[in-house]
Order: sequence, then structure tokens, then C-alpha cells
Amino acid sequence: KAVAGAGPKMRTCYLCGMQFGKASLEIHERACKKKWDAANAAAPADQRKAMPEKPSAPLSSAEYEKQAYDSFQSTLAACPNCGRTFLPDRLEIHMRSCCPKEIPGNGMA
Repeated sequence: KAVAGAGPKMRTCYLCGMQFGKASLEIHERACKKKWDAANAAAPADQRKAMPEKPSAPLSSAEYEKQAYDSFQSTLAACPNCGRTFLPDRLEIHMRSCCPKEIPGNGMA
């Protein structure tokens, strides 16, 4: 019996963090991997990262989601000024407007 308000089972892409239906996820992951490889190859050598690990089967849905989310989170880069995390290409844009803030007790200006 379907639960009211419950949508289709969605799975998280371990590369980009977006959610897709179970049938669409494999198709998306192939395209996403190509995009990730191209973006990583175009990045400066010191900013390149290893490919995140795809969750290994068999896993329960909750275990898969946790592993996929953790893999995606490992691709994010932290802002040295505020500590927020971004995709590497978005961090560059964020850094244009993020200034170091004075944190009480550490002497930073």
C-alpha cells in the first residue's frame, strides 16, 4: 500500500549529490562520471582529486544513501575564510566575495 505523500524512491549520485530515480541513476552516473573526469582534468594539478568511491553493493537503501552522500561530501572544498564547503568550481566564485572575518580570540583581522 502506498503512503500518501511518499514519492518515488530516490537515490543520491555519489559524484554530484543530486537525486535520481533508481532506474535513472545508472544512466546519470555514466554521464556524471564523464563530466567529473573532464572537470578534474581541466583543474590545476594541485586542485585535482581522486575519483570518489561508488558505494559497493549489496547495501540497504539507507546504507547506500549514507555512503553516496559521504563520497559526494569528500569532493567539496572548504573556504579558508569562512569554512563553508563548495564544489571546487563554485569555491572560486565564492572566494571573490568572501573576506576573512575577525574571530574573537584568534587575533585575525
